[in-house]
Amino acid sequence: MDETPFQMVRFPGIIHVFGLKNNKTWYNTSMIKDKVAMTIEDRNLINAGDHIVVGVSGGPDSVCLLHILHELSDTLDLRLTAVHVNHCLRGEEADRDQAYTENLCKRLGIPCVVVSCDIKAMALKEDMTTEEAGREFRYRSFFKVRDKIKSAGGEKVPVKIAVAQNRNDRAETVLMRILRGTGPDGLSAMDFIREDGVIRPLLAIDRSEIEAYCADQELDPRTDPTNLEPVYTRNRIRLELLPHLAQNYNNEIIAALDRLSRFAAEDRTYFRDEVDRLLKAAKYEETGNLPREFYRQLPPSVGKRLIGTVLKKNGLHQDIAASHLERGDRMIRYGGSGDRLEFPKGYLLILSGESVIFSSVKEEKPKSFSYPLQIDGTTRLPDLGVEIRTKTLKLVDLAALSSDDGFTVCIAYPERLATEEKIVVRSRRPGDWFAPMGMDGTKKLQNYFVDEKIPVQDRDRIPLLCVGTEVLWIPGYRLSETCRVTPETKTVLSVEYRETV
Repeated sequence: MDETPFQMVRFPGIIHVFGLKNNKTWYNTSMIKDKVAMTIEDRNLINAGDHIVVGVSGGPDSVCLLHILHELSDTLDLRLTAVHVNHCLRGEEADRDQAYTENLCKRLGIPCVVVSCDIKAMALKEDMTTEEAGREFRYRSFFKVRDKIKSAGGEKVPVKIAVAQNRNDRAETVLMRILRGTGPDGLSAMDFIREDGVIRPLLAIDRSEIEAYCADQELDPRTDPTNLEPVYTRNRIRLELLPHLAQNYNNEIIAALDRLSRFAAEDRTYFRDEVDRLLKAAKYEETGNLPREFYRQLPPSVGKRLIGTVLKKNGLHQDIAASHLERGDRMIRYGGSGDRLEFPKGYLLILSGESVIFSSVKEEKPKSFSYPLQIDGTTRLPDLGVEIRTKTLKLVDLAALSSDDGFTVCIAYPERLATEEKIVVRSRRPGDWFAPMGMDGTKKLQNYFVDEKIPVQDRDRIPLLCVGTEVLWIPGYRLSETCRVTPETKTVLSVEYRETV
């Protein structure tokens, strides 16, 4: 196949395209504009009086979008602002893209905002691929311009962002996701309106129609040579796999993938509403976690969608594969307390007793701490915002010393603790053990935490009164049997745990 997939012969208002296998397609370019207008109306993408921020790279797709919106601007009473992002990746070619976009906007009378960024440096700094960094910076720039326009015109100014993905882009995305192992929701690929409100007016338009429109209007858009190189996965799908499937299996492969995507989007809409209802029933917004028993009652198809929805609510909108959701579903149903699953970008799913906790950022393990317990004084733990006060007493009236609030205790204070082994207040360590009062024998501190359903994320922050690896007291929970005060006890240590903030 030639590098240029289409050859065009121009007649007034009509383009004759020679495509694959020399099949001939005639395009009436006024009908292409009408098709976009119909999409805008049917999908309620734009209302009269809207101000549209259009992402314009200088390539065929975005140039076609800008020109068609300009042609419709009088009818729809639109105001347009173009935003061009120079990624500083292709040297003089990138500068020519910028110059072309600025000249086109000047010719059409459309304001043009140009922003530049060293995308390679950004990718290195933020640990991204250049593709991810470029996409991140583009959308950040679009929203920044949108917000500036809204601020200048007041809160009531309707401002929307439009980007130029087309039907072929959606088909390529569907196929790429299939190859990567997506779930049913991933098949829906692109919507006409993104969750953040960005609109895609060209999503029902074929790339061949876009090229025909640009040729008929003599727009002469820029071509990025890297798009013709089978280097990236998407490029290989566009340049090699899709043509192979079209020539050997289904010459309507683009239409078939687009249809699959639309059907999947309809199913996703239904399940999205159902998941929202279930999250409300589980009181997720109020508690921030999910009861495992509630989750176990759900069929896997709903449960996995629920996991994906919660991850998106926490900020993870991309890179969630079907395999991630399957592992999450399995762990919630059959895992043990303390189990955790890491998703892309450091997002976590944690089992804590019978609760499922979603962490929006990768947790950093709290710093360990250790302070000598001040006898007949105050030990302050500034990082935790607490203090522990102690006082030695002689045993006179055992009943008068008893307390059951969990934060004030009296412990037997034998000679060995006063002279040989010092009590410290510290965070947990491997090997810690505990003899809970009222229970026979001892157990590992870790096992005690599990039995008491103490949340995993809280365990490293609990201050413990310890001697060596023996835990004497866990404030708010239980005292050790070895600290029980008896009639034979000579000295008692009163210990009070208090929050200071």
